[in-house]
Amino acid sequence: MRALEVVLADGKVVTCSRGERPELFAAARLGLGALGVVTSVTLQAVPLFALHVRESRLPLEEVLDGYDALVEQADHVRFTWFPHTSTTLVRWDDRRPLDDGLDLPSRRRHRPDGGPVAGGVFGALMGAARRLPAADRPAAQLAAHIGGRVGAALTGGQPSGDLSYRVFAAGAPAIRYKEVEYAVPRAELAAAMGELAAAVTRSRVRTAFPVEVRCAAADEIPLSPAFGRDTAYIAVRTDRRGVHGDYFGLAEQIMLAAGGRPHWGTLHTLAAAQLRDRYPRFDDFLAVRDTVDPAGVFANSHLDRVLGRPTSAPPPRRSRLNLTHAKGRPRSP
Repeated sequence: MRALEVVLADGKVVTCSRGERPELFAAARLGLGALGVVTSVTLQAVPLFALHVRESRLPLEEVLDGYDALVEQADHVRFTWFPHTSTTLVRWDDRRPLDDGLDLPSRRRHRPDGGPVAGGVFGALMGAARRLPAADRPAAQLAAHIGGRVGAALTGGQPSGDLSYRVFAAGAPAIRYKEVEYAVPRAELAAAMGELAAAVTRSRVRTAFPVEVRCAAADEIPLSPAFGRDTAYIAVRTDRRGVHGDYFGLAEQIMLAAGGRPHWGTLHTLAAAQLRDRYPRFDDFLAVRDTVDPAGVFANSHLDRVLGRPTSAPPPRRSRLNLTHAKGRPRSP
């Protein structure tokens, strides 16, 4: 991201970049909608490239013990752990130029995530785990087994390739889900994942949905979860219809103890006072917000919780909506 055009609270349209209004640019790169309305983004692009994909099923302990070496083996690395098992599915993506002798498959003929068949099987397993109390462990174990077989079947034990945007967009779960994702220091990944696996095993938490782990380099964006440190992202998920409170609460405690910062776009329970302790430039961001939107034009209940009210903003207005049934019970959101 090289520049932004932003409509501020007073209606002015401003441009910001590293050389023009740099404080606003730094904050607005991850602004949560609190600074204004972004109307234009200038991006630096690279020539289209392809990715070679390799997948392998490995024990969780082996992956965690050798994670630093693992992530050096490719340009993009992620792994998926299946709860109630010791199994992970590791995926390596290597960049390749388009003229590197690639025989790129069509979208219909090949997808790196296994396509609709694998997705349908996964969805059926997660649905069974949600409906049948005793099915979560067998479903997770079967998903781990099928996941490894799908990866091997797709590649025949050899790297496969496709255009970068196809590969990056592939691999998403075939069903809708709820998620809490935390960014922990990369050095704390092994301990955090080991504790999560042990906690799932010893607790009564019901889950079969895989946990996904990816890493990112440190950056300098004030509210970025990767600010100032090399980071591992741990995404804990459940089926969207499943009960998530106990599981997510357990995962969040572990991630917080490891120095985690929540992904802003997923569920979490932290408020401004707790988030301030985890972001060294939290108050710098608030100073920018108080400059461009002192009256809280862009404030809302969520931003009030995670950032606090702007210094000059009036108290929030009480909603006039009637959120009760005739019998007085709360209406579902």
